Amino acid sequence: MIRRSLSLLPLLALTFLAGCVIIPGFPGLGRQEMRAVTLQEAESVWTRDRFLVVDIAGVISTEKSDGFFEEGTSLVEDLHDALEEAREDDHIRALIVRIDSPGGGVTASDIIHHEIQRYAEETEVPTVAMLMNTAASGGYYAAVAADRIVAHPTTVTGSIGVVLITMDVEGLEDLIGIQVSAITSGPHKDILSPFRAMTDEERALVQRVIDELHDQFIDAVAEGRPNLSRDEIVALADGRIYTAQQALDAGLIDEVSHMPELIDSLSEELGLDDVEVITYRRGASGEYGLYSRAAMAPRLDIDLIDIEAVTRGLQPGFHYLWCIGN
Repeated sequence: MIRRSLSLLPLLALTFLAGCVIIPGFPGLGRQEMRAVTLQEAESVWTRDRFLVVDIAGVISTEKSDGFFEEGTSLVEDLHDALEEAREDDHIRALIVRIDSPGGGVTASDIIHHEIQRYAEETEVPTVAMLMNTAASGGYYAAVAADRIVAHPTTVTGSIGVVLITMDVEGLEDLIGIQVSAITSGPHKDILSPFRAMTDEERALVQRVIDELHDQFIDAVAEGRPNLSRDEIVALADGRIYTAQQALDAGLIDEVSHMPELIDSLSEELGLDDVEVITYRRGASGEYGLYSRAAMAPRLDIDLIDIEAVTRGLQPGFHYLWCIGN
C-alpha cells in the first residue's frame, strides 16, 4: 500500500504543476506585481510619450478574484495599483479609462470614481473614458470622473440610479418545515430580513436611503457634466438605458468613436506625433494588442447580464447596477 502511494507521487506532482488539481482553501503565495505591457507600439523606438489604458471590466466590486499560486485581487485594487504605478511614470501623457461594466456596488463604484479624479488632479494628465459594450449605472458613474467621455457606436450606457439587492424567502419555512425568528434590540434591526415581508414604515426608510444614494449619483454626474443642469440630469436619471447616439444627443457623452480614432485625435490635441499605448498587468507575459484587457477580469457578455449572473459575488445591499430581469 505504501509503495503504491509513493509511486503515485511523481504523477500527482506533475498534475499539480500542470494546474489540474485545485485544493480548496489553499493559501495564496503573494500578489503579483503590476508590470507595463505595450498594447500599441510607437513608430519610433526613441518615442517616450505614452498613453495609459486602464480597464474597468465586469461587475464593479471589492470582491477578490480566486487565486491559486498567488493572492487574488479585486477590480478596485487593480485600478488603484495601476494608477499608483502610473504616478511613477513621467512619460504618461493621457489616461484612457476603458469601461465595459454594468456597474456594481455603491461604494466600489464611488472608490473608482474617486481614484480616477485623484489621479487626474495630482498629475494634471488628461483623462478620457472610452465606453465599450456596456457602461451602465456604476460604469457610467466611473466615466463621469473623466474629463471627456467617448462611446463606441454600439455602447449601451445610462441606467443612472440605485437598486437594492435582497432576497425574499418568506413561505419557504412552511415548505421545508422550519421556523425562523429573530430577537432584536429595536423594531428595525432585522429590516430587509428575507424571512418576512417589509412593513410600510420599513419600505419608506429604505426608500430614503435609496433616494440619498441616487442624489449622490446625480451630484457626481452634475460635477462631471457641467454642460447639463441638475434638472436635466434628474430627468435623465430615471434608470433608463441609452444608446451611444441617444447619450450624445442628451449630453451624457461627448463623442462617438472607436479606440484607434480616439488615440489619433488625442495625440493631435496634445501635439504628439508618435505615442506608445501601454497598460499594466499582473504577471505580464506574451504579446498584447490594442483591445487586450488591462485587468484579468471575467469576460462580460451582454447576453449573460441577468440578475443571477451579474450579481454573483455581490452581497445583498445597495448597488449602482443595471440588472436585466430585476
